[in-house]
Amino acid sequence: MSTYGAEIEKPISDITTGQPRGLSQRTFARISEIFDKSELDYSDIEPNTVIAVEAPTIGHIGLDNGYNLQETSSKVTKSLGDLENIIQTDLKTIQNVLAEEGATVINLSIHPLGKTDKETHRVFVAPKGVYKYIAKRGWDHAAGIDAKAQNSPSTGVLPENAAKALTTIIGASAAFVGIFANSPFQEGKVSQFKESRLKMWDRFFKNSISEGDRVTAKFPDKPFNTLKDYFGWMYGEGTNIHFVMASGDNYKTFGEAVILIDNNPSVLEYLSMKKANGKFLKSGDKVQIKPNLKHAEVLQFAQFASARIRWHFDHSRVNVDQFLEAYENNRLEELFSKGAVSDIYIEGRDPGANFPDSYLKTLNSDIAWSTVTSPSALQAGIINNLNEAYSYISNFSWKHLDLLRESAIIKGLQGEVDGINVYEFAKKIFEIAGRGLSMPDHRMLAYPEHVLNTKQNGADRALEDFLEKGKSIEDIVKSRNVAT
Repeated sequence: MSTYGAEIEKPISDITTGQPRGLSQRTFARISEIFDKSELDYSDIEPNTVIAVEAPTIGHIGLDNGYNLQETSSKVTKSLGDLENIIQTDLKTIQNVLAEEGATVINLSIHPLGKTDKETHRVFVAPKGVYKYIAKRGWDHAAGIDAKAQNSPSTGVLPENAAKALTTIIGASAAFVGIFANSPFQEGKVSQFKESRLKMWDRFFKNSISEGDRVTAKFPDKPFNTLKDYFGWMYGEGTNIHFVMASGDNYKTFGEAVILIDNNPSVLEYLSMKKANGKFLKSGDKVQIKPNLKHAEVLQFAQFASARIRWHFDHSRVNVDQFLEAYENNRLEELFSKGAVSDIYIEGRDPGANFPDSYLKTLNSDIAWSTVTSPSALQAGIINNLNEAYSYISNFSWKHLDLLRESAIIKGLQGEVDGINVYEFAKKIFEIAGRGLSMPDHRMLAYPEHVLNTKQNGADRALEDFLEKGKSIEDIVKSRNVAT
């Protein structure tokens, strides 16, 4: 059965000044009051600081990397219509609560007046223990502290279709970037990219201790034909394990539970060990640990390309040896289909955050609200019409699709590579996705249709305001305050 979910990241701004703002403790308290049976989620390193609200009817309403970037991870639904209701309720709630404090979500995929220096990072960074680890890894967490925001759809797939679906979504990435590009400004200036958000990863992983981190943050060198291809790319030769989480009630914080494995093997190398030696990140105490599939499962977040395969193992039905045997014999699809996983889905990562604002509301409600629902609808339509979508992208060389995506990051719909332009490519992907949706769900594609009809995405409209209408970046930010 199809499943749908989304992670919606939201840049926060001051209503009056247009400057970056952060969520307060009062924000979380008010959100908690609104939703029945909600629970507060506290920081693992600041036990008295709330960083999220678990709302059963919505999902996880919390912070991404900083107080200035709110993220909601929706509950999983069985229909796009149900997901649409959750997304709308969430955004309306956030907006109403923020308005009480003079703040707002803005319709941009980066805060144009934000900065990425150490001082800004100190002011806004979310209190999460994992950030101590990634600093040790060499990652530059400040690269995204200017509220770089994405709209990340998740669409359930059958195990036998997972590699094909992932390859198709990655291959179609120029269309997602071209339609949803929405960050033409950065640190108070016009950027050289229409979606500058996606260039974050170059700086983020520049000084990583693992070359594999840089490799798995880029467009893959070749498509994935099987799950073995994917796991080998993500967890195999040339990559390095991040950490292992110790279990038990003795570990109250992320930092206390993190174990670094000696010699930094790949995940697949680690899983093949009978026992592994390591040391705790915080205390430095040495420990010996037996590899478990849970250790691999928790690391599936650690590749940052255009899309991911996500899954949950059913640990009562699969163990390390069975997984490794299936991997070696290229039978992961079979293993997963027989119950080794309780779910499997594709998480898209290329759509920039877009939201209804006063201009879009003047067009019509479907266009305005489709800004936040259309990434999910577009991805679902492609996966529902997978054979046609895969056949279309197979007409291009894989390298051509990579270059087309890069051109979309720079020039949006106006990008072009070897006679193929992003606009025509995106239009074809849009048409294919439309044939994969039911008629009632077509309204969720209203915003992409508008973008293609006008040949203007959010970045184009912002640049027109700046270059042709003479608006300041500050005024553009305030004109992009979300209107629900």
